[in-house]
Amino acid sequence: MVGSNEIRTSHLFPNIRQSFLEKEGMYMPEMKEKKLPAGISLRKDGRYQARYTHNGKRYTIYGKDLKEVQKKLRDAKYEIDHGIFAKPEKITVNMWFETWMEEYQSNVVRETTEVLYRSMHKHHVKDTIGNMKLQAVRPEHIQALLNQMKKDGYAPSFIKRFKNVLNRMFKQAYQNDLIVRNPVEKTTTPKEERQEGGSHRGLTEKEQTTFLRYADELEPQYADLFYLGFATGMRIGDAHVIIRLKLEQTQ
Repeated sequence: MVGSNEIRTSHLFPNIRQSFLEKEGMYMPEMKEKKLPAGISLRKDGRYQARYTHNGKRYTIYGKDLKEVQKKLRDAKYEIDHGIFAKPEKITVNMWFETWMEEYQSNVVRETTEVLYRSMHKHHVKDTIGNMKLQAVRPEHIQALLNQMKKDGYAPSFIKRFKNVLNRMFKQAYQNDLIVRNPVEKTTTPKEERQEGGSHRGLTEKEQTTFLRYADELEPQYADLFYLGFATGMRIGDAHVIIRLKLEQTQ
């Protein structure tokens, strides 16, 4: 029983808690039926969100799946506890590339593919947008890279593959809540200029032998590149990258 000196406020503000949660975008009817883990709430748009604080600043994690948000929250707390936390707004493209390669690519792609990705980054990203903050990269920055590659004479297939690598890298950053959108999705691959007449076909075994013999005699500096391509079926761009990096390692 409430004493005579106590003031009951529930009749004055019956929905104050619900109103606050709705204002924050955190209230949904399902919250009455499902108890969520501490620090995690359900937004009106159906996404889960978790908030944490580091050095006086609040960070928010979003996700459609509860387990995904829980994992991201655990990872963030682990990084904070072990002194390896990097503020999203401080991460550069170069920093994220290294993290992406080490944590998401090195164990799933072939060694030659990893070498190719690192070469792409070194020659087209590192000194262009590499020092930019990851959150500051816009579609026009990516588009400028693609357009420059076309001007420099790169094959459309190589440009398309380069764009695909960038897309995957920025997509992972988006999934990790480091950026609010993937800038690569808003770009277009430079149009391939079709040449009149002619068609493509593979060389016969005899033609390959003849080609390699003349390569040894006339262009010995390129012979290894051609031998590697014929022996493995590797695309000329990939083979060139591998040989170039091998040369750099021996110098």
